[in-house]
Amino acid sequence: MLNKDLSTKLAKGLLVAGCVVTLAACGGGFGQDYDSPFEEPTPTPEPTPGPEPTPVPAPVDNNILPNSEFEEGDGDEFTGWTKLNAPEALTAVMTDTCSGRGLQAVANGTDYYHVQIETPAFATVDKQQYTASMWIKGDVDGGVVRISTSDGALYGGDNTVGTDWQQVVLNFTGAGGDLKLRLDLGKSVASYIVDDVKVVPGDTPDPATCPHGSDNGNGGGDGGSMNNLATNGDLEASDTDITPWAVVGDGNATATLDTSVTHGGNNSLLVANRTANWNGASYDLLSVVESNTTYNVTAQVRLASDTPDEVKISSKLVLNADEAGAAYGGVDGASATVADSDWTELSGTFITGDMSEATTFYIYFEGATASSSYYIDDLVVTKSE
Repeated sequence: MLNKDLSTKLAKGLLVAGCVVTLAACGGGFGQDYDSPFEEPTPTPEPTPGPEPTPVPAPVDNNILPNSEFEEGDGDEFTGWTKLNAPEALTAVMTDTCSGRGLQAVANGTDYYHVQIETPAFATVDKQQYTASMWIKGDVDGGVVRISTSDGALYGGDNTVGTDWQQVVLNFTGAGGDLKLRLDLGKSVASYIVDDVKVVPGDTPDPATCPHGSDNGNGGGDGGSMNNLATNGDLEASDTDITPWAVVGDGNATATLDTSVTHGGNNSLLVANRTANWNGASYDLLSVVESNTTYNVTAQVRLASDTPDEVKISSKLVLNADEAGAAYGGVDGASATVADSDWTELSGTFITGDMSEATTFYIYFEGATASSSYYIDDLVVTKSE
């Protein structure tokens, strides 16, 4: 018999030897070179970086005409511009413009120069080519307009205007020194809206489109072009009906169309016979506003009497036809002291609240003095971005 210790040693030796033999049979051992039956994975090549994208340059504004978009000026005046003929027919308008403020011209159909406005002066370089352009639309098809130079050296051709926005262009050569252009708008019986009058070097007109911007569209400040929710905010939809305008009052207050004092177009709304400060004109917005949404509102207001008064815009929401549960709110920022000498713009924001069960929602105009009368024109309501 083998000694117990010797047996243990022999067993361990055989085990080690077996391991050595097994490793050798497999082709090698730890620390040895051997042919593996497995292939090393092929390394994935690093991706070749592509070219850096070429940045798209921002549009360059080459316009050299001051106040070319009519944004500067008070009331119906436009800073730097000169009304040469029929000044009463040339007024500021906030609705249905390219953006912000625009020019409205009501032509009587006699001759070009009978309704005419002159641009601010701009510097020219001798023998440099320039392109003047204006965006214009009419209330009827077939109106004829033109652009000319103030020195009489060049009269643009006849440009027929329709009811959609279009760009009228005049190419001319500078003679050095300052120059002014004239918009000749009196040839046809039509009402025009003009905006974005630009002068740029070269033979290509300014590339901007109309309408444009976030305040724009239909007036004041949608509009993006703005989309004016007050479809009869300018009171031009009818010569007799003010719908969806109405009057909030105690039975005496009235709201009627007036043609004697207007901010733009042919009509304004005269609010009179008020016996309480909350009496005033209202505009129904129930069908066009959404729940818990912020809206911008602007309107032009002018007092009918010679005593200044504070006028503000408020809102009213009624749920389930329950007048007792009506919610009233002021339009933030839309309050100003108004005089009879000029139009004043009221501008602010309001939030609708929950409209899911609303039966009434409108905005209305209040005067601090119960007996005051005032005109309203060019109401613009847009959804806030």
